[in-house]
Amino acid sequence: MNYAEQILNNIKIRLLINDDLQNELLKVLIEDTVQNIISYCNINDLPEELISTVSRLVVDEYYEIQAQQIGIESSQVSSMSDAGSSVSFFTLKTAVEISSLIKDKIKNLSILDKFKRLYKS
Repeated sequence: MNYAEQILNNIKIRLLINDDLQNELLKVLIEDTVQNIISYCNINDLPEELISTVSRLVVDEYYEIQAQQIGIESSQVSSMSDAGSSVSFFTLKTAVEISSLIKDKIKNLSILDKFKRLYKS
């Protein structure tokens, strides 16, 4: 099994997907993520140690796509207007979700930095 198949299987397990309906989307997300990591780290091939990182990044991207499709963000009240006055706010849930996403991105970048090279060999 090559790393792309292994990553696809890992992602489907994490997302509790039992069919192949999302395979094409997941394969595109995997390919994009792997290319981004290779470019960011300035390496030629994906090290085996980064397979789980790719899986986590693809799962995050998949959830973002799903949220956009079902309009989660648009169903939350984030501002109110009345008589020319406007108030905008984040809900606590939104702030926690944003904080969690930022922490995850930083964690993934710190993992990638271990593999980063100044010049390709």
